[in-house]
Parts: sequence; structure tokens; C-alpha cells
Amino acid sequence: MSTPGSSLEDRLESLRKDFLFDEAAAGRLVARFHEEMRSGLAGRASSLKMLSSFTRRPTGREKGRFLALDLGGTNFRVLAVELSGDRSFEVVRATRAAIPREDMGGDGVALFDFVAASLDAFLSGSGLPRDGKYGLGFTFSFPVRQTGIRSGALIQWTKGFTASGVEGKDVVVLLEAALRRRGLGGVSVEALVNDTVGTLVARSYEREGCELGVILGTGTNACYPEKGKDGVIVNIEWGGFAGFAGNSFDRALDAASANPGSQLFEKAVSGMYLGEIVRLVLDQLAREGLVPAPVGAPYSLTSEHLSRLVAGSPTGGDRVARAVAELVTTRSAHLAATAIAAVLLWRGEQAPGERVAAIDGSLFEKFPGYREAMSAFLAQGMGERAREVRFELAHDGSGIGAAIIAAIASEVPRKSEAT
Repeated sequence: MSTPGSSLEDRLESLRKDFLFDEAAAGRLVARFHEEMRSGLAGRASSLKMLSSFTRRPTGREKGRFLALDLGGTNFRVLAVELSGDRSFEVVRATRAAIPREDMGGDGVALFDFVAASLDAFLSGSGLPRDGKYGLGFTFSFPVRQTGIRSGALIQWTKGFTASGVEGKDVVVLLEAALRRRGLGGVSVEALVNDTVGTLVARSYEREGCELGVILGTGTNACYPEKGKDGVIVNIEWGGFAGFAGNSFDRALDAASANPGSQLFEKAVSGMYLGEIVRLVLDQLAREGLVPAPVGAPYSLTSEHLSRLVAGSPTGGDRVARAVAELVTTRSAHLAATAIAAVLLWRGEQAPGERVAAIDGSLFEKFPGYREAMSAFLAQGMGERAREVRFELAHDGSGIGAAIIAAIASEVPRKSEAT
């Protein structure tokens, strides 16, 4: 192995150029993003699906107790949420469970049976009757073409899920069948919700003026209320945006992924893939004799590992790994900020004032320096108008929002039999 010196430093400089995403690139991305948004809204071929959510922002007066299921990453959540009717709410109880790998990639029936079993355990742990009547919002954070507030077919799996027999099927029908098999026929699925929509709705319930819901975690996506559709919230599905070409490491990751040629923007931004990009870079440096060979199989290096690297002291053998991690994650933050700028600019001119983007996800919430990198770069996509933009954490917004949308979708707000 070569001793760290000029050769390694020269290589790191070339990597900085490989992962550079500057102001000029941001301008090009915003222009292409708008082209794709326009095509998607018009029903033409587009890498941005621009899907109707069949819901609008809440009034803040919705009231009652509702359940929520949140399926969309490596963990699955169940919540009971009490809505006050005066723009406040309480999460009465929440549980989280890791989704078994065999269910993520096995038979779809088993996956939905796992969801139903988790809800059953939640009710039991809460002391709630299994045969009670409950209104439920179902957050399903994958590309779904909704045909109504309570129905929608999975377009394609993302984020490493490959469960068979689900793509092209109505996921509410699959969930309700699993609930019946579990003896939970009293649970009424009031709304099918994308996690970005839930995040926007959750923050909008608490305050008016929220314009954007964003997920920056295992996956990434965003939604916004479209003026041309009378304020109906549009799920962009920006993880599939094809206007970002990436570099040789992005192409290597994509080629070896479960869905090559798909979700290219997500693969450069989301937490599921950042560690693998870093691993691929370190592996290349090892083959060039510049660093020791990295240990670990594909995807063994996670965003949590990167977080610890970036937060630590840049000494010893971790110096190069930290430098690479910073390049990869900073680019992710810059891409996310530019996509946010694109959507806010699409929303057009409005009276001066604060413009709120509600953001949920571990990258935004926990990764060292990520939020600051987004804020600093936003000005390169929006100029002076970036000063009006406020990023607000909407922790657990996807699940809370599902409960609120269930209330919106209910003809009469209903309270469960729980006390």
C-alpha cells in the first residue's frame, strides 16, 4: 500500500471534483426538474410521477382518536394519535419494530401479515379490545398510483423491498385482507398516505403556511399543494428524478442494485445508499494501493457509520474514510436543497414571508452538519429568496399525518372506544 502523501492527496482532490455539485449544476437541475414536473402534471412521460394524494392540507379543527400504520423503511411503526381540534395533538402510544428481511424480499402476503400482527400486538399492549372499531391511516411510503383516498396500486418497490405479488395491486385491499385473517375486521382503513404527504399534513395541522413535505432518511421524496389542482397535495416521487447523471461510483452502485436504472436521484441522496457509495470509493482506493482494503460486504457500511465518522476526530486510519464520507453526504445535502428550491420556485411568487418546508428523516434530524449544509446551499438555488425559507423538523410526521388524514377522510370524525 502506498504511504499517504501526495498521491493520495491528488486522488482525494480528483474525488472532490467527482462529487462536486456547484451553483451551475444546481441551476441546470432546477430547470430540468421544472420540465419533468410540467410533463408529469400534464400526464406525459416523466421521471417525476406527480401523483395525486386525493387530500388537502387540514384545517386544524379535525378531532378524535385514530390509529396509524407507517410502512416505508427498515422499521414499521404503529401509533395511536389524539387530535384536539385546536391545532394540537398527542401521540397516545407508539411502537416500532424491525421488518424481517425475509418479509421485505419474500411473499407479499407474509409482509402484510406481519403488519397485521404488529397492529394486533399494539392493541393488546394498549389494553384496547381486538374487536373494537378503529379508524386508521395507512402510510405506505413507496410509489403508489392512488385512485382515491382509500385505494392505490403499488407502481414499484423501492428502498430494497422486493416482496412478490404486491406490485400492481391495491395495497389497501392487501392490508384489509391481512387484518381480516388476523381477526381485526373492526379496523377501518380510512386513508392511504404517502410519508411525504403525512409529513406536510402533520406540520400543517399545527401551523398554517407549510408549503412542502420532505423525507430525508432511508429514502427521499417530497410533496406540495398544487395550485393548478385546487390545492390537492401532489406526491412528486422525486427519488426517480432522471435529471442527475452522477459519476462512476453512482453508476456502479446502480448496476449492482435490485432496481438498476431506477431511483437514480434517491440513490445519490438517501441514507440507504450513502454508506455503500463511500464503501465503493474506499474499495477503489484500496485497489489503487492508496488505503488498506475495506472490510465488509456490500451495504455493510451504513449512514449510521458515516455519522460517527463525520462526528469523530479526523486522525489515524479514519482520515480518508471521513473525507470521503463528507464528500458523499455533502453532495446529498446539496442535491436535497436544490430539489427543495426547485419545488418552492415552482410554487411561484407570493407575498413576502416565511416559507416552511416540513422535513422528516434521520439524515436531516441526526446526521452531523447535514441540515447546515442544506441551508448554506439553498441560496445557490433560490438566491435572496432563500432567506424566506425555514426548514422545520416534523419528527414522526408520516405516522401522525396518517392519523390526521384518516380524520379528514372520515365523514364524521370518530373516536375509538379507547379511553
